[in-house]
Amino acid sequence: MEKILNFKLIYTMVSVLLCACMVSKSTVNEIITQKKDTPSSVVEISFGYGGGFTGEVHTYRILPNGQLLSENQIIKTIDKDVCEQFFRQAEQFLDYKCNKPNNMYNFLEISTLNKHNRIVWGASEDGISPQVLEFYKVLNSLKKQ
Repeated sequence: MEKILNFKLIYTMVSVLLCACMVSKSTVNEIITQKKDTPSSVVEISFGYGGGFTGEVHTYRILPNGQLLSENQIIKTIDKDVCEQFFRQAEQFLDYKCNKPNNMYNFLEISTLNKHNRIVWGASEDGISPQVLEFYKVLNSLKKQ
């Protein structure tokens, strides 16, 4: 039993490291350089994580004017064209369904004037689309730039 638990821990750690390596600067550049089409119907993107012993939730919001907010405080302003690209990219997740939180979870919320979609998945990332994970990781990287 202990060997199985150790294997699962090692497997999880290796998976997380591989996923982190897969999100590269080129991924951000691909999203930024997408062809500009019609304006996005998305009016807000929220993302974050929560759970655990305290149940604390950390939420970040991106507004159409490029403001990245945390706790209603502006932490940075993203170029408006880049922001529009993120909003266009987010449209593909408006109908995506996933509500599989674990003790610790991540979430992505996409809002239009008429629709709101919340995507939730556990830290194990089981059953979540690779495209959602990649988009989430790119959004998370904005906090650090």
